Amino acid sequence: MRLTRRINYAASIGFVVIALASCGGGGDGGTTPTAPVDNSVGRIDLSPASPATLVSGTTTTLSATAFTKDNRSLGTASVAWASSNEAVASVSAGTVTAKLVGTAVITATSGSVSSAGVSVTVTAGAAAQLALRTQPAGATSGAALATQPAVEVRDAAGNVIATATATITAALASGGGTLSGPVTATVVTGVAMFSGLTITGTIGARTLTFSALGLTSATSA
Repeated sequence: MRLTRRINYAASIGFVVIALASCGGGGDGGTTPTAPVDNSVGRIDLSPASPATLVSGTTTTLSATAFTKDNRSLGTASVAWASSNEAVASVSAGTVTAKLVGTAVITATSGSVSSAGVSVTVTAGAAAQLALRTQPAGATSGAALATQPAVEVRDAAGNVIATATATITAALASGGGTLSGPVTATVVTGVAMFSGLTITGTIGARTLTFSALGLTSATSA
């Protein structure tokens, strides 16, 4: 009877030891799965983010930095750049080129995530050329043109320079004859308005040329 009890007791102790060893081991049953890291883009920041003012023909560069949804930086982002008005300011690889006077908003997009826009205001550049606002027309030999020409001072991109000061001279470019009347006009708020120009000569087509010191001349239709 005593032998049987000792055997049972020993057997129970062995069972306990085995059970404890099994529970304390480093098997797969004790490993907690690691959650996958989400590196998808949650937002895009542009730098500089403040509005910019550019003179027509000049450039500035923006950079885009991507962040995850939990605000971890992903560094410089590969994004698609866009301008709300390509005629005013275009953008390529972050370089913004100012063109026509006005305002455009620059954004960067990655997938379905877009940055806040950066506003770019373009102002006119330096005076560079003349251009016809109003073409001369309605010529009768010896009489003032029915439609007198108006000539603008523009920058290289074609913006009218409202602050320009210049004296513009008209002359016959082709067709022969004589151009008379006030052949010069003063620029006011970017435009010179001619009056009293008269062509005398034989019947036929004529063109007029307009010139000013330091500016590319313009020729009428």
